[in-house]
Amino acid sequence: MTTMNAFKKYSIVAIMVVMIGACDKYNLPVTPKPKAGDADFTKTVAVGSSLTAGFMNGALYTQGQSNSFMSIMAKQMALVGGGEFNQPDINAVNGDYGITAGLPAGVAGRLYLKLPTIAPPNPACTTSGPGPSPKLPGNTITAYAGDKSKLNNFSVYKASIQLSLTPALSGPAAGNPYFNPWFSRFAASPSVNGATGSSLVGDAAAALANNGTFFVFWLGIDDVLGFALNGAVLNDPAAPLTTTPVFSGTYTVALNTMLNAKATAKGVVGNIPDVSSLPYFTTVKWNSIVFLSCNPVSVGTVNLLNSAGVYGGYNQALDAIAAGLVPGVSAEVRASAQSRKVVFKTGTTSTTGANGIVIKDQTLFDLGPYLSAINPGLSIFGQVRQANSTDLITLAAGSVLPTGVGVSPAAGFLGDKYVLVPSEVTFIQASITAFNSAISAAVTANPDRLALFDANAVLKEVAGGTIAINGSALTSSISPPAGAFSLDGVHPNARGQAYIANKIIGVINAKWNSTIPLCNPNDFAPNDLPAQ
Repeated sequence: MTTMNAFKKYSIVAIMVVMIGACDKYNLPVTPKPKAGDADFTKTVAVGSSLTAGFMNGALYTQGQSNSFMSIMAKQMALVGGGEFNQPDINAVNGDYGITAGLPAGVAGRLYLKLPTIAPPNPACTTSGPGPSPKLPGNTITAYAGDKSKLNNFSVYKASIQLSLTPALSGPAAGNPYFNPWFSRFAASPSVNGATGSSLVGDAAAALANNGTFFVFWLGIDDVLGFALNGAVLNDPAAPLTTTPVFSGTYTVALNTMLNAKATAKGVVGNIPDVSSLPYFTTVKWNSIVFLSCNPVSVGTVNLLNSAGVYGGYNQALDAIAAGLVPGVSAEVRASAQSRKVVFKTGTTSTTGANGIVIKDQTLFDLGPYLSAINPGLSIFGQVRQANSTDLITLAAGSVLPTGVGVSPAAGFLGDKYVLVPSEVTFIQASITAFNSAISAAVTANPDRLALFDANAVLKEVAGGTIAINGSALTSSISPPAGAFSLDGVHPNARGQAYIANKIIGVINAKWNSTIPLCNPNDFAPNDLPAQ
C-alpha cells in the first residue's frame, strides 16, 4: 500500500470516527434495534368494541377492518417476534351500516362524501353547507367462513361490558334484545338459548389460554357511547347508560377473566374518551343556521320567522311571563324567560349571519300551559330555546336540519336525541370519569402485568389542536385530508387508527422496555375526497 493510499484510508476512518462522535455529541436520533423487551408478542389477543374491530364510516367492511389499529399494531409487533394476527374477515366492500338502530341488514353500507349535484347559482349568497354523507349499497352480515379457533381479534360493535360477558350476545336471533349479529357470525359456539354458549370475553379468554402471550383489552366505550349518541335520552332500552356500580363490578370480572386465562400473559388496557373529543358532537355547530343579507330569500325568511305569527308572538308571551303578568310561574322561571326567546338575524358573512338552532330542551320547566293561557297556539313552545355555545349538536342532526327542522315551527324543533344540553354533557362526563377511575384502579392492581393506554388524554390532545406528523396535519375532524375520523364522526379512519396504534405501542415500549417500531400514519389513507 502506498503512503498516499494509506493516508486516504486512515483519513476516511478518522472522519467516520468524528462523525460518530458528532452524532453522540448532538444527540441525533438513532433508531433502536427492534426487540420485544420484557414482553412476549408471539400470540396477541384483542377484545374490544367497534373501535378495536375496525369499524369506519358507520360500517364494518374489509378495508376498514384491515386498517384497524390492531391490524396495524400486529404488523409492527411482527418485527419483534409477533405471530400472525387473524381477524374475523367480513369480506364486504361496503359493510352493513350499523350506526342507525333497527336498520335492516344489507339496506345500506358505509358512508361516503358526495359533491352536490347542482352548484348554487350565487355561491356568495348560499345559506347552506354540504349535505349529509350518503350511504353506499350495503352487504348483508354473513357468517365467518374461516377457522374460528385461530382468531385473535374479538371485538364487535355495541359490546358493553355486561353484554361482553353474556352468551345472549351470540344468540338466539329471535326474541333476544341482546343478540349481536357482528359477534354471532364468528362466535365459537353461538348460543341457542341465551344462557349457554359463547360470550365475547369467554371466547377471547379461550384464545389467550391457547398459547396466548399478550392481550389488548379495550371494553367499556359502549357503556356510555350509545347513550351519548342518542342524545342522552333517559330510559331508552336501545341506548342505555350503565350505572357506575354495575360497570365497576362487571369490568373487574371481564378483565380478571382475561388475566386468569393465562397467568403469564401481559396486556394493555384502554380507557374511555370524552364525548367532546369526538367530531360526532362537534362537526355540526350550534349556530349553523345561516341567513345572508345579500340573499332576498334569506331576508324574507328572517322577517317571517320574527313576525308575530311565528316567533314574535312567542317572544311577546315570554315578556308577559317575565313581567309577572301570568299567574303561577315561579320567580326563577320568570327570570329565565328572556333566555328562551327565539330571534333570527341576517348578516353579510357566514359568521355575522349565523343563528342558533331552535331546540326543544327537555330540562327546561314546561311553560306550555302558561303560554297556552295567553294563546292556545303557543303551547308547542313550552320547552323551546335557541341553542348556544354550551350545547353539543350531534352529527345525525345534519340529516334533518336541511328539511327546516330547528328553524320553522312547522318543520319542528330539533329534538332531544339530536342535542346534548349542558346538564346532559355533565352527566355523561361524570359517568366517563367514574368508569375511567374503575379502569385505572384495575390496572393499578396488576402493575406487573398491565399498562394503561389513556385514550381519553390522547383524543383530547388531538381535539385540542392540530397534530403534526412528519410535516402533515392531523385534526379531530371528518374533513379530508387532515381529519383523523371517518365520516361517522366516532370511529377513526385508517390514518387515525395508525396514530392510535403508535400511541399504544409507545405505552408498551415504555412499560416493558420494548422497541417495537412505530408506523408512519401518513402511509395510511385519510377520508376520500368527495365523489361526483
